[in-house]
Amino acid sequence: MTKAAPTVIVAGLGRCGTSMVMQMLAAGGIATVGTFPDFEDMDADRQRGLNPDAWLTRCAGHAVKVLDPQRVAPPAGQSYRMVWLTRDPEQQGRSQIKLIDANPSRAMRKAMAQSIRRDEPRARRALAAADLSGRPMLRLTFEGILGDPFAAATAIVDHIGAERFEEGAAWRMATAVMPRGPHCLPFMLETHLLQGAAA
Repeated sequence: MTKAAPTVIVAGLGRCGTSMVMQMLAAGGIATVGTFPDFEDMDADRQRGLNPDAWLTRCAGHAVKVLDPQRVAPPAGQSYRMVWLTRDPEQQGRSQIKLIDANPSRAMRKAMAQSIRRDEPRARRALAAADLSGRPMLRLTFEGILGDPFAAATAIVDHIGAERFEEGAAWRMATAVMPRGPHCLPFMLETHLLQGAAA
C-alpha cells in the first residue's frame, strides 16, 4: 500500500498571503482544499470544531489553509509540510482592518500590529507541536513573494517535494501571483481573481 503524501499546511495570521500561496499551489498541480480564491472552507470548519479525524480525512495529501493556529491547531501527531506566511505587521494590521471595513484610529492600527507580533510566535509553536515530520517549516514573506514570485515558487516546490508538482510548476505558480502593492484592498483583489477564474 502506497503511503499518502503529507498534508501541506499553508498557515499564518489573517491577511498575510496564505490565499496567494494556495493559489500558487493550485496552479502548480497540488490538490487543494477549499474554494478559490480564498480556500477558507476547511479552515472555517476547523475553527468551528470539526472532529480532528474528519479534518484529517478531508485534508489528507492535499494543501489546506490554516489561519490563527494559536487558537485552533491542526490535529497533532501527523507529518506535515508546513509553509508559514508573514507580513509587515503594520501593513498586515491595516489589511485586516480594511477587510472588516473599519475606519481605524492610530491606536487601533497600533493595537492590531502589536497583536500580530504577539500571536506569531504562539502560532508557530502550535504548528511545530502538531508536526511529527521533524522538518522545519518554510517561512515566506508576503513582500518577498510579490518581489520575486519565481524564487518563492521554487522554494515551495523544493520544500514540499518536486515529485508532487506538475512539470514546469514553478513558472505557473509564479504567474499566479497578481502584482499588487502592500496597500491592496482585499475586496478589489478578490473580485479581480474571481473574474479571472470565470474568464
